[in-house]
Amino acid sequence: VVAVSGGSVHSLALKSDGTVVAWGANDYHQCDIPAGLSQVVAVSGGGALHSLALKSDGTVVAWGRDHENQCDVPAGLSQVVAVSGGSVHSLALKSDGTVVAWGFNSSHQCDVPADLTHAMAVDGGGSHSLALKSDGTVVAWGSNWDHQCDAPAGLDLTLNFKLPGPRYVSRDGDCENNEPCYRSIQLALDAAANGELVKVE
Repeated sequence: VVAVSGGSVHSLALKSDGTVVAWGANDYHQCDIPAGLSQVVAVSGGGALHSLALKSDGTVVAWGRDHENQCDVPAGLSQVVAVSGGSVHSLALKSDGTVVAWGFNSSHQCDVPADLTHAMAVDGGGSHSLALKSDGTVVAWGSNWDHQCDAPAGLDLTLNFKLPGPRYVSRDGDCENNEPCYRSIQLALDAAANGELVKVE
């Protein structure tokens, strides 16, 4: 197992061979892995009763409860590098730093801010959504009853992370074991812009 994710009452595990194992409550088939699902690089147990998988080709597969279309992946969605399931909505981060959201939108948790760019991570809450930008700032939208979308002024994060989704390594192969090893998303983005990265399937 190389990654895990928990939904409200179910659990997901991603194996090194790109397959997924699920267990727990299965009332809405959130543990029924789609037949033939393979080459998965990331999983997310939707906050309530659905599951998401990101494949190595940048596409997304969703299954489980779909009463608010949280499993209806937008047609043509591609180049995704990360996914996250909120309670009854879903988020996808694309390689260009933009975010796509779908599902329940009663609190505008799927209304991605029009000016949101350079995102490097996303997370879906109960009825709100979060994005972390490459400059270390946080953007939040959706329900704000308890000020969960009021990111503290001046919030800035120093990151040491591994690039999610498809792996990227430097052309000279100086990353140990071909692992993504950039100290910040900005370094990785700068390297990509300068043609210093190659995608590894």
